[in-house]
Amino acid sequence: MTINSDTKFYKYYAFNTNNLEAITHPYLWFSKPSDFNDPFEGIFDYHTNYEKPEETLKAIQSILRPLESQASSTTKQIIEIIAQQSGAAQAVSFFCSNTAQNIFTYASSIHKQKGICCLFSETEKHPLSEKQILMWSHYAQGLKGFRVEFHAEKLIESIDRKVQAHPINYSHQPPTIDIVKLLHEQLTINAPPTEQYLKLLMTKHISWKYESEFRLFSELDGQATYSPSAIKEVVVGEKMPENSKKLMKKIMREQSLPVRLARINKRNYEFEIVDL
Repeated sequence: MTINSDTKFYKYYAFNTNNLEAITHPYLWFSKPSDFNDPFEGIFDYHTNYEKPEETLKAIQSILRPLESQASSTTKQIIEIIAQQSGAAQAVSFFCSNTAQNIFTYASSIHKQKGICCLFSETEKHPLSEKQILMWSHYAQGLKGFRVEFHAEKLIESIDRKVQAHPINYSHQPPTIDIVKLLHEQLTINAPPTEQYLKLLMTKHISWKYESEFRLFSELDGQATYSPSAIKEVVVGEKMPENSKKLMKKIMREQSLPVRLARINKRNYEFEIVDL
C-alpha cells in the first residue's frame, strides 16, 4: 500500500534496556500473530453470493470441472465427494465446511509464521491528540515510558526486509470470505492465497479504533533494522523517573535526535508536548 506523505507512524515503549536499544541501534520487533493479545485475532465467517444451493453448486462445478484433469489428488477427491452428495444443499454444505476448515488451517499457519509489527498512525484527517490518553496508558507505562515518531515513508523504505504496510479496518462484524470467489481466484487466476488470508489479520473490532493501527507484514518474525534517519523525534512521558529522563536526554543528544516531554494539562484531560 502507498503511504501518504502526511502519514506519521508512532510507537509507544515502556522504559527498559531492550527498548532503549531499539532506538539507539534502531530496530523494530516483528511478532507472530499468535502472540497478540486480542482473542478475536484472525477470526472470520464465510458465505457465498448465491441465494440458492443449486446456483452455488453450479458455480463451484464450473470452476472445478475444467481443472479436473490437472487437479491435485485432494481437489479430485473433493470433486468426487461433491458428486456423491444426495442434493445441491448437501453438496454445498460439504464444500463450504471443507473449504472453511482449509482456510482456518492455512490462516493458523500464517499466525505461526508471519511477522507483524504494530504501529499507530496519524494523518491530517485523523490527528492523534484525542487518542493519547489511552495510548500512553496502555503502551507506555502510564506516562512513565516514551513515544517514537517516525517518518513513515523513510521507515518503510529503510527496513532491512521486504514488508507490506496495511491500515487496520475496524468493524462491528468479523471479516467474511466469499468461498466461491476464493476458489476461483486460487484455481483459475493463481492469486496468491496469502493475500486473501492477510485480510483476516487486518480487521479488528470497532472498540480498537482509537489506535488507528497500521501493521507491517513480513515473512519473518524477530528484529528488523532500519535507518536512524527514519526517527523524527522522541517524546518522554512526564511520570518517567528524573534519572531516566536525564539518560533519555543524553542518549537522544548523542543520536542527534530531538527529545520532548508529554505532560498532563491540568485544565482538561489532554497531554501537551513541550521541550524537555
